Amino acid sequence: MNRKLSTDASPYVILSLRLKELDFKCVPMTWDTMDKELYEKQFKLGEAVFAALVEWDNAPAQKTHAIVSKLKQDIRNYIVKYTTWIINFIGACAKRKNEANSKMVCDGVHILLSRFQGMDQDFDNCLTLIDQSKEVFLLRKNFK
Repeated sequence: MNRKLSTDASPYVILSLRLKELDFKCVPMTWDTMDKELYEKQFKLGEAVFAALVEWDNAPAQKTHAIVSKLKQDIRNYIVKYTTWIINFIGACAKRKNEANSKMVCDGVHILLSRFQGMDQDFDNCLTLIDQSKEVFLLRKNFK
């Protein structure tokens, strides 16, 4: 499932596929206990998800409201399900201190907070956990 997606593919389709890939490949364990190979695979998975989220946010609105609503609900469900994994991924980005990754992930966190805040209480709680985590603080600090 780690195949390259066509640049002509809709950002909606790409994000949907990346979220399904996250659901399929996510290893919910502490990143500090992973071996190097698994760590790299999980890191690349996180990069792909956040890159797709940023690309989706920058895409012109061409899809019907029903498609956008379904995708937003999918995003919500995966973020709620994998909040801890996402925080750990953000922490891994902060440790690497890679400016390009830091910007992309900071942008992704901003998109989640600005576009999805207020959907429902459970999701808001997950977004607050992400936003107030020390990992996001370190990532933002590294990027500035």
